[in-house]
Amino acid sequence: MSSPLCHPDAWTDLDADALVRLYDAETTAILDRFVPARTVTCRRRPSDPWFDQECRLAKRRVRQLERVARSADVNFPAVAEWTAERRAYRALLRRKREAFWTSKVESERSSPRQLWRSIDALMGRGRVPSSEVIGAAEFRRHFDAKVADVFARSPTTLRLRR
Repeated sequence: MSSPLCHPDAWTDLDADALVRLYDAETTAILDRFVPARTVTCRRRPSDPWFDQECRLAKRRVRQLERVARSADVNFPAVAEWTAERRAYRALLRRKREAFWTSKVESERSSPRQLWRSIDALMGRGRVPSSEVIGAAEFRRHFDAKVADVFARSPTTLRLRR
């Protein structure tokens, strides 16, 4: 109620552009009070080389069916359809992964050095650690503090379960 938006006498002399600026400034100030803006960095994970458009479409379909199955109270056909589609999706992933790595090994059979590089990539070996500055103890302390903070901010019902 203390906002200039609630007092018509404060904006009688303003034109349309000034009213829009006033509205934007006031709503931003109110939102920043309750939900402060912050910068979030989203890092995209590299996709598996065998995960193609067919896999993406199947994954999207499974997630759509999952949302339908979860939103229904007791919709057994929706749950059954989601379960069947999820099994088909997992089988598709298994086939794609096996076919990719089988063809990769076959094509690089004559070049042992390249074959070992591919096997190392498959096993996840040879990657540079993300940071040498952070050790295991600091990593654990960070997540312990994070969990404690979540529990401190949660409703009392969650704290009681702990």
